[in-house]
Amino acid sequence: MDVAGYALLLGGMATAAFASDFPRSRVALGAAMFVVSDLLIFARMVPLARSAVPGLLIWPLYYFGQFMICTGVIATLRTRGEFRPVR
Repeated sequence: MDVAGYALLLGGMATAAFASDFPRSRVALGAAMFVVSDLLIFARMVPLARSAVPGLLIWPLYYFGQFMICTGVIATLRTRGEFRPVR
């Protein structure tokens, strides 16, 4: 049940990124990269247990996925004049 609940939340996050009015080229693609990184974590348990591919891709996909989400949201909010950095 824990994996199914996490998968449901992860799918909701990706769906929200695709449905948002933030640019899909950054935010939704970043969310998709995040989902793939998590799928590779689960795939490392059984189907790809002997493969080096998950170990090489999990962290880069996670990092650049988060980076794209963050920069996409901030750039859009700055363009709209809604971004106010904390000082």
